[in-house]
Amino acid sequence: MGEIRLDPDNLSYTVIFEKSTGDCKVCNLKGAPIETLDFGLSQVKVYEVKSEVQPSKFELQGDHFKSSPSHGYEELIVDREKHGDNFLKLNPEDISKLLSIVSNRITTLSKYEIGENIVVTRCLLGHGAFDLYVLPFPKFKGRGCSICKDNSNTLNREIFRDENFVIYTKFAPISNIDIVISSIKHLSFEALDDVLIFDLAGMIHKLLDVLNSKDLSLVIYESADKHATINILSGCVSAYRFLQINEINESPEGIASKLREKFTT
Repeated sequence: MGEIRLDPDNLSYTVIFEKSTGDCKVCNLKGAPIETLDFGLSQVKVYEVKSEVQPSKFELQGDHFKSSPSHGYEELIVDREKHGDNFLKLNPEDISKLLSIVSNRITTLSKYEIGENIVVTRCLLGHGAFDLYVLPFPKFKGRGCSICKDNSNTLNREIFRDENFVIYTKFAPISNIDIVISSIKHLSFEALDDVLIFDLAGMIHKLLDVLNSKDLSLVIYESADKHATINILSGCVSAYRFLQINEINESPEGIASKLREKFTT
């Protein structure tokens, strides 16, 4: 299966890109972008696609999770023309535009029925493109906000703090570089105004400049309790690894049927 567009209202979808060996999925996207922006000398197009949809792909059950089916992941691809510069080359104004796109998209998706399950929006360093994932993933029913709890961990190592944001390295990182930029107060992306978004973009730009690495991922994350935060990680960390879940592409019965048929012939 290739890339497909999801209708969040009824969870139907249509194929807009078919996989073929050697092709770049971003360069070969079909269909019109949902938004187009001008970043300096280059143009950015935002596409909405869906990949490898399976009704129970990430379904979790139990007392600690909201019982609900999930539907793969939705993907927003922000692509610079002709494999141009990636987000590491963006200036603060451009990063602010990118954060606004994600913030608006989270707000929109949260109004759909499927928004009850949205946990993470993710921006990956690509081949000159941004891959933004919104995973309709069952929310963990914790006690209190997980981001507020992380921010107050005394074992974190603080880098910078002002009246609105704190930057720190995590006590238990998932990669060599695991830096968090979070609002000190409990704020959702919807609650971040243009001034706060621009301040946040300036911090991201300065961190990327200081880190001076081409091998970074930017995670734009909103917790189940709707607390906005940013993670900067080393390497291209997959959305699945970030969520610490296993990707399942086939059902156990599907695999067993294939093996059974071959094993008995």
